[in-house]
Amino acid sequence: IPVLCTSLREKASAPLRFTSGQPSIQPDPERLQKTCDLTALPQATHFVGRGKEISEVLYALLAHRPADFVVLHGLGGIGKTSVALAAAERIGWHFDDRVLAISFETLARLDASDQRVVDETFADRFYNRLARFYELDPAQYPTTVELQQAILQSRTHTRSLLVFDNIETLIDTQKDHPDARSLATFISRLKEGNGALLLTSRMTPPSDWGECLVIELAG
Repeated sequence: IPVLCTSLREKASAPLRFTSGQPSIQPDPERLQKTCDLTALPQATHFVGRGKEISEVLYALLAHRPADFVVLHGLGGIGKTSVALAAAERIGWHFDDRVLAISFETLARLDASDQRVVDETFADRFYNRLARFYELDPAQYPTTVELQQAILQSRTHTRSLLVFDNIETLIDTQKDHPDARSLATFISRLKEGNGALLLTSRMTPPSDWGECLVIELAG
């Protein structure tokens, strides 16, 4: 609620007068439902502190020439996701409130024999979600390569922030799974677009992904 104070001796007139029209809310809540989706980042029950780390993330994303990837790096359960969520909520305006978060936690899991099992449908769901985020119809592209190219092209013309949580699952899986390697190659190309990419990971991305600014989260 804005409060206006004055030292005038006489009572001042009302500073604002609405003669016609209807008030509006900015950003538009209906538009936000379509352009801003951070539901993949669970809200922490209690989240305090981490002001220094959040400031580092904001500074990195607001840089004139940001790194290809800004990476929140630290041990599991240390708060990487919570920091990413807090930063994304604060900086969404800089990307015209076009922000999307995707978790890679379900890309792979360990079975009873401690063998890695990859979710074969994850990549398709990932591409389809990105396509819809960039207002593309996945059904219009008969092959994955064509859909990838369309997403990359749209990202070039649409300023946005992508937040990829638990990306270490992909980094670890790409070593011995062809589909994961293809997905990793595509993600490394997303840096060519207009906007920024924020990752949370227990592992640092490989050097061939591009320039990574790593922000360490200590206990």
